[in-house]
Amino acid sequence: MIRTVADLLDAIRRKETAVLAKWNLNHGPMIGNMYEGLTRHLLERAAFDGLDLRVVDGKITNASGELSDQIDCMLVRGEGTPIPYTNSFIYPIGQVLVVIEVKKTLYSTALEDAYDNLSSVVRLHRVRDERFSAARRAFRAITNRDVSSDEWADIPYEDKMLFYCLVQDSLAPLRVIFGYDGFASESGLRNAFLDYLERQLPPRTAQSSLEPDKPVRGFGPNALPNLIVCAERVLVKLNGLPYSGHFAGELPSALQGKRDNWWTLYGSANGTPIRFLLEVFWTRLRDLFPMSPEIFGEDLEMEPITPLLFARPIAGRGWEYVEHRLSERAIGETERDTSWQPCVLDMVQFTMINLLCSDGEIDIDGDTDLHQFLSKNGLGVEAFIERMKSTGLVHLYARRRMRLITENCTTAILADGTFVAGENSTGRLTRWVVRWQDEFRARAPRAVE
Repeated sequence: MIRTVADLLDAIRRKETAVLAKWNLNHGPMIGNMYEGLTRHLLERAAFDGLDLRVVDGKITNASGELSDQIDCMLVRGEGTPIPYTNSFIYPIGQVLVVIEVKKTLYSTALEDAYDNLSSVVRLHRVRDERFSAARRAFRAITNRDVSSDEWADIPYEDKMLFYCLVQDSLAPLRVIFGYDGFASESGLRNAFLDYLERQLPPRTAQSSLEPDKPVRGFGPNALPNLIVCAERVLVKLNGLPYSGHFAGELPSALQGKRDNWWTLYGSANGTPIRFLLEVFWTRLRDLFPMSPEIFGEDLEMEPITPLLFARPIAGRGWEYVEHRLSERAIGETERDTSWQPCVLDMVQFTMINLLCSDGEIDIDGDTDLHQFLSKNGLGVEAFIERMKSTGLVHLYARRRMRLITENCTTAILADGTFVAGENSTGRLTRWVVRWQDEFRARAPRAVE
């Protein structure tokens, strides 16, 4: 479904943009109003009926009465306060789902202006006593680990920093910069964003490291826009909602002695920008409302994303960044596998994943049956733990309890005897197995009469 809707809205975007371009108006605000109106039209078509969602412009307020800057386009729920003698509204931040800053032409100056405008929304949000389920799911996707209240005291401070960042991001309105024209290449958009970040920081200590001597407020991972669109190109935050940037084992471009524990925070892509907008937007709707996962379609092909910015949590200091600059040619030559694959398991992994699916957890040190099983298979306890963690499906809690980090893990045995497992809460693994079986039958030799 999402691909069909994305294709439809993208066709509307292209057609209407061409129509607007023919209007020769020498009045900046009026031109801006046209493109803001088109953006509201697209967002209205992307929203679902029956949820009391509305697309408006105006300002956002918080419990203290603070106001954001003027917002071009925002998706809200329920009624707001009309601003007298205008078509604009003031909405409490808790009712705002998406905020879009619209630019007819997106170059460096417009990018900075849009970022500043969206920053006024970030400053309004304060985390209160709210549910953190979306942040926890994002944390699992990024780290292949888990966080829980019963082991919070034992969790490394850097993991707490990441989780708190994801909590803020999952509860704040989605922030989008939407440019209809501008940078002519993906590398141009990438470099402009990196240049903007560099201008906010003190002089660098190395060619590739954006490491400030003192923390700079307003530019942490949670403050960065969720999506930046420029014509056919996008920059997207890989915060697990839904796109996930994993932690790199080692980052050669980082400073000596600081090359591990880097999160791929931001990436770029070239293609259908509306598809990225829908993925981010509909993921937020799914977190807020009971919606069928079928809206995302088969979900077996992922958008090709090239890493742009890496982030590393530093206890007591904040975050440091490392940029990843590439030429347009290098971007085109980057290998980007877009097909989703389940985890392939060996017999030990398959047996234990199934046990976790039925029993919930394994007591690593106290389960005598486990020790006998490992002995028969020639495995020590620590080697077994590493083998299980390599699947990305389990987490070892501080009290040496192993549990799944999936919402609905499912295993399967393929026709060729291969063991596989994966997250199946949306039916993705089931769809993958069906596709694999169809392809397997097509490859199988047929009897000749």
